[in-house]
Amino acid sequence: MSYEEKLTSHIKRAELALNDLRPVQVQKFAERYYRGDWRTSSVPDLLADLIQEVGELAQELRSPWRVEEIAAEAADVANYAAMIADMIKSRAKTSVSVSKLPSARIAASTC
Repeated sequence: MSYEEKLTSHIKRAELALNDLRPVQVQKFAERYYRGDWRTSSVPDLLADLIQEVGELAQELRSPWRVEEIAAEAADVANYAAMIADMIKSRAKTSVSVSKLPSARIAASTC
């Protein structure tokens, strides 16, 4: 198989995985609605939530047959990562400093 064929296959699989997860992500965003607009949160708070969700996903992965629960936690992780990316993108547009973000090393130590 050529590089191009492998790349095409890889991209198609990624699209399938993303398409499978998207409805779960939308549902998880809807469930989070009571917390309000994430743009009123701070990036460090969202990062702390992301780290918590990664821990919950790791916990679910200990029971590999709990497919729906694993998908739900994976969707939470993806959603919090998307919220952080949205916040950073928004701040970059307004030239606000993001220097108060904790380093990855510090954030990882809280897991």
